[in-house]
Amino acid sequence: MHNMEQLSKTTDLYATLNKEQLEAVQTVEGPVMVFAGAGTGKTRTLISRIIYMIEECHIAPYHILAITFTKKATNEMRERLQKEIGAKASLVHISTIHSLCATILRKNYHAIGFARNFEIIDEEDQLKAMNEIYKKAEIERRVLAPRVALKAIGDFKNKSCNELLGLLKTVYDEYQKYLKEHDLMDFEDLLVKTEELFKQNPDILHFYQDAFQYVLVDELQDTNTVQYEIINLICQKHENVFAVGDDDQSIYSFRGS
Repeated sequence: MHNMEQLSKTTDLYATLNKEQLEAVQTVEGPVMVFAGAGTGKTRTLISRIIYMIEECHIAPYHILAITFTKKATNEMRERLQKEIGAKASLVHISTIHSLCATILRKNYHAIGFARNFEIIDEEDQLKAMNEIYKKAEIERRVLAPRVALKAIGDFKNKSCNELLGLLKTVYDEYQKYLKEHDLMDFEDLLVKTEELFKQNPDILHFYQDAFQYVLVDELQDTNTVQYEIINLICQKHENVFAVGDDDQSIYSFRGS
């Protein structure tokens, strides 16, 4: 009886999709990219695809990684999946890219030279760190404001700019030294360190490639260069990546998306 009810629910779910959405849901193997406007059901298509993969293709939920770009979107996707497929939803790895990277780095802290309990700092903590650096190095704020320095450093880490010169390079070096000495990472470091970890440790990369054999990316337009590189590295082996987005809707262009 339970199986019949589940089949009825999933059949009803697919019935709400149009021809193009259904094609996107059912094309499971290989790379698939979907670009569509706001309110056209992109996220619904992505969720339907996860359900189809698990219920119809019998793909193990723990081999599926869904990347979102806000905690709110993560929670909503998890709730919607749970409503449709119950406990299996908890086995699908759904997270923001930063949360995913933090998890990977904590599990492989030995390979990056940090303590396992490294702290992730926000903008307020970044400014506190920068103030200490300025004081110690006797850098004048009127020459280079700390907020301006942090913005430039963030752009550099996100690969929005190619090089830091002069005083900016000095401040960057001192800032990274400070973070390392205190076992701290900023949000950009979570991405940069994960990319470095994968490129310098093929065995670790292979582990995550086999763990996440099917990767789904929501709001693709909000990925910056480093985020794209991380996703690309994970997908290189199995090449099963599904991405949805709307290039007219990017809200993170200030981060280099």
